[in-house]
Amino acid sequence: MGPAPAADPGIDEQLAHVTDAQRDVCERRGVPFVDVFAPLAGHEQWDSDMASSLDRVHPGQAGYSLIAWLVLHQGWSDWIS
Repeated sequence: MGPAPAADPGIDEQLAHVTDAQRDVCERRGVPFVDVFAPLAGHEQWDSDMASSLDRVHPGQAGYSLIAWLVLHQGWSDWIS
């Protein structure tokens, strides 16, 4: 799983590059990769949760629920098989 977006555009720009690099490494090694950055960047519920975060890096319950949903629906079954 790659990194999730932060509430800072400068950090998010760097995280987008990290996500691309992680995806590339996983693809070359045949390891499942779950991108949570692209689906959550600009997501209304994610943005709302991050805006209310004390450190603007770690989400609240709604944000972690979104991450869990993405992991469960984008590679969990492949990974545990």
